[in-house]
Amino acid sequence: MSSLRLYHIALLVCLLSGGSCQLTIGESSLPGNNLAKWLDDIHEERPFDTLLVAHPIAGVDSRLESVLRFPKPKVLLQTSQAFAYKEKFNSDILVIITMNSVLDGDLMEVTARTLHFLRHVRILLWAWEVEDQKDFMNTTLGLLQRYKMTNVLLTFVYELQELPNVYQQLKPYPSYHWLSNTRQPKSQEYFPLHWLNMQNITIRTHSDQAIPKSFLYLDAAGNLKVNGYVARLILLFAQHFNASLQWYKPVKLGEVSHFMAVNYLVDDNLIDIPMTTIMSKTHQEWQHRSYHFQYEYGTLFVPCAQQLTLKEVFSVLLDVRFFGLIIFCTVLFSLLHSLVDYLLEGIMATSDVLLSHRVLPAVLGQSFVARNSPWKVLKLIYIILSFLGINITCQFSATMNSLFTSHPYHRQIETLMDIRNSPLKLNILKSDLDLMGGTLLEIFRSLITTNNATQYDEMRFNFNTSTGYFAFSSFWRLLELKQQNFNQKLFCTYENMTVFLLIPASIHLQPNSQYKEPMDYLVQQVNAMGLVHAWYASTFNDMVKQKKISLFNENAEEKVQAMTASDLYWIWIILIIGLGISVAVFLAEFWHYNATRFLD
Repeated sequence: MSSLRLYHIALLVCLLSGGSCQLTIGESSLPGNNLAKWLDDIHEERPFDTLLVAHPIAGVDSRLESVLRFPKPKVLLQTSQAFAYKEKFNSDILVIITMNSVLDGDLMEVTARTLHFLRHVRILLWAWEVEDQKDFMNTTLGLLQRYKMTNVLLTFVYELQELPNVYQQLKPYPSYHWLSNTRQPKSQEYFPLHWLNMQNITIRTHSDQAIPKSFLYLDAAGNLKVNGYVARLILLFAQHFNASLQWYKPVKLGEVSHFMAVNYLVDDNLIDIPMTTIMSKTHQEWQHRSYHFQYEYGTLFVPCAQQLTLKEVFSVLLDVRFFGLIIFCTVLFSLLHSLVDYLLEGIMATSDVLLSHRVLPAVLGQSFVARNSPWKVLKLIYIILSFLGINITCQFSATMNSLFTSHPYHRQIETLMDIRNSPLKLNILKSDLDLMGGTLLEIFRSLITTNNATQYDEMRFNFNTSTGYFAFSSFWRLLELKQQNFNQKLFCTYENMTVFLLIPASIHLQPNSQYKEPMDYLVQQVNAMGLVHAWYASTFNDMVKQKKISLFNENAEEKVQAMTASDLYWIWIILIIGLGISVAVFLAEFWHYNATRFLD
């Protein structure tokens, strides 16, 4: 029975008794005056900048006079006035929700919508003239859990009575329940950080098993072990805040998932905290996520330029320029030699006009038979041919020795334009390509997309150089560590091949997640202490122990080997072409001889 009814009954009894009665209530005993003192205690415990007052009655109620006199800015909220508070005002607030006799579901919904992404703030719930307190508490508990409000005090207030010393404190862990407390100013916390001890609550998680963020393996005893700089963050979260982790589904070792596939499980409320990160591009996305855990950049990497093989060295030596020089010099000096023979000695050998048997050996630096002639011009031609042959022979010999001693390298791919103009293909996950939008539109003809994240990860990690790939900086750093003992790197990347530059990575959470505040706190502490670098090194160490990474040179130089027939590919080609031309000339001369013999 309410205090107001008790007051009316007492007044009626007094009047019926025939006496003169005067019932007075001192101002100090009115609850409104004591509410202001309670606000002082809460502000002294942890200051707030603004009061957000949710009240079901339009206008100013006399019961809120003490609140309105409190020396802080106030925002009055009614049932039809929901708005995004976080986008307009300071987030360090105290929320006061007043109820009249029954729970106002509409007012709670409006308050929850207004406190979108601010459900962790301190909330003081004043329930006036409630008859069935137990039912009110149970109903309120369900709404608070639904709206993910974790920092709530509930007190029942009655007219003509002092503010009660007993209040209900919401305990969100391990499950939502009320804890009855007695008000003792300056000797207790009204709004403690409940997440400091989550009372062994179960947190569902799932790993993408993308090295080095998560590395799952079995130890010698067959027990599942978890490492990785993101996995260690989640493990530390559970350990530090007294929670237990539960896998979303049985773990299959080596089954790699794209990080967005795991984060979609969070959006579908299937897991609470993912064991992976997510990249944030816009400000709106940050509201669902923790403070940034690290900065990533995305880059394309391609096979490093390799040395030419012996077959390719011969193709460089015996290229078009070399044969062009030989043919040009042979034809030129053959014409000169034939011209001198014809003009000075009257000799005309048609077979030597373009290909003289005296000129070709000289051009190749070989010995040749000179015509015994008194003409100085012919001797001058022979001298020039000798110097020309020596020059060509020396240059060819020097180039050959240089190429065989230290093989040259193929041209390195360093830009997107180089990729577009080369036969190399880029293998990329379709999910990664979707994140890039039209960034790689310039080289779309060079792209090969796949949806198999496990196979894709194996190809990159095992240095399959048949294609190029895309990776974020954390994975590329691992490849760099793996290549540090190689005599020659297998994969390279360059500044002009960067796709994303400094994208913040964070932990994706459900909207208004109760784990955001502790995760923000932990991420800042981890970054301040530099634990990410230690976890990265620990992951690399475990991978070495599990023989996922070898500290020995896997790209050792091959010992000197004897040349094989395949190495002389171009020599055989030249030989076959030469023999073919010889046979063709022989047949032509044989036919011409037979034809002219019968005519004679």
